[in-house]
Amino acid sequence: EATTTTQPEPTTTTSTTTTVPVTTTTVLDIACIKTTACQYANLVGVDFSRLKLDFVDFSVAQMAGANFVGANLTNSIFIRTDLSAVNFEGATLKNVDFTAATLTAASFKGANLEGAVLCDVDLTGVLDLTKEQLEKVKKFKTKGKVYCP
Repeated sequence: EATTTTQPEPTTTTSTTTTVPVTTTTVLDIACIKTTACQYANLVGVDFSRLKLDFVDFSVAQMAGANFVGANLTNSIFIRTDLSAVNFEGATLKNVDFTAATLTAASFKGANLEGAVLCDVDLTGVLDLTKEQLEKVKKFKTKGKVYCP
């Protein structure tokens, strides 16, 4: 009788590495809220609803699709910030500086814009912005630019 010896099949181990894309909001970007310095932060799609965020500097931040429903943003700064499709419904935006911000499809339904600065802002694509709200926005007596100092 012949004896046959069977060798075991070799095993291979495969590992997968997941990388987070640069466009994903990181913990570091959200942490800027604690220091009130969020310039250049990537906060796309973040939900800030009902938060007290007064005196926060969001200049040049990427915030498209963020949600500020009922938030208090008194005296905050959004200079050259991308606020496309942001929801400011019922938010307190007293004395907020929106100079040169992108507000395409942003909603201001019921928001308080008393003393806000809208210099160099294209208001044509803005949603739910009433004449009454615009009457409370800070105005300047300059040639041609009503909302700029």
